[in-house]
This record gives sequence, structure tokens and C-alpha cells, in this order.
Amino acid sequence: MPLFGREKGRSPRSRRSDDEFVVFLQGIPAHCRWQELKDLVRQTALHIRQAVVYDDSHGFPTGLGQIIVKNEDEAWRTYHRLSTNGWEGQSLVVTLARTSSPTKPVAGPTRSPPAMIHGYMSGHSTPPRSQGNMTMPPSPVSPE
Repeated sequence: MPLFGREKGRSPRSRRSDDEFVVFLQGIPAHCRWQELKDLVRQTALHIRQAVVYDDSHGFPTGLGQIIVKNEDEAWRTYHRLSTNGWEGQSLVVTLARTSSPTKPVAGPTRSPPAMIHGYMSGHSTPPRSQGNMTMPPSPVSPE
């Protein structure tokens, strides 16, 4: 019986690998790469397993990315900061999910507020691409 008293408050499931969290982002500035994303997230999370910024099949930025954070508190801080502040004056759509069930968000999608003059500040007036509309016309920015 005393054995149960010593175990009180400890859960054998508290160290599962599915306790990692993924923060999905839409609206990442076109010039930003994975290292810049990771550097930004380091302000709220130290235990980052992965940072990815996605390009389309032609190498053009999609504005989509994800970060996998190993710590729940850090994942929530990251979610709140990005969904509140956006990135470089651009509005972001931020979703938080467990890596064990990424299609069942625990928070979001939440859109951060736009910059005061969103279209003029970011150099274009088109909204960030959404996951459902992958047939967007090519970027108006010349690859040269």
C-alpha cells in the first residue's frame, strides 16, 4: 500500500513521444526560410525538433510552414505569440496540434491581426495562400 503513496502525482504516460506539438503556419513572408523561422520561434521555445518552410514544385514559397516543439508550455507560448503578433508585419494563420493527431487541432486556426497597412507594408496586396486553394496563379515576383 505505501508504494501507491510514493507514486502519487506521477503518471507513466507523461513522457510519451506523442506529447510533442506541431504549430502550423500560413502566411510566412516569401523571403523567410526554415532557419529564420527557427530563430523566431527560439524567442518562445527552446526545445524545437523541426522547423520547415514549404516551397511549391517550382521552388516558389507557398507561405506554409510548421514547427515541432517538444514541450507543451513552449508550444502554447509559440502559438499565442505568433497568432497575436504575426511575422514581420504580416498576418499569420496559426494552428496548434499534437504530433500524434495533427489533423485534430487543439487550438486554431487563428489569424493574427494584419499590419496597419498590410498590402503596402508587405509589398503586395494578396492574402496568404490557404491550404484549400493550391491552384493559385504564379507569384507576381520575378525569380530573377
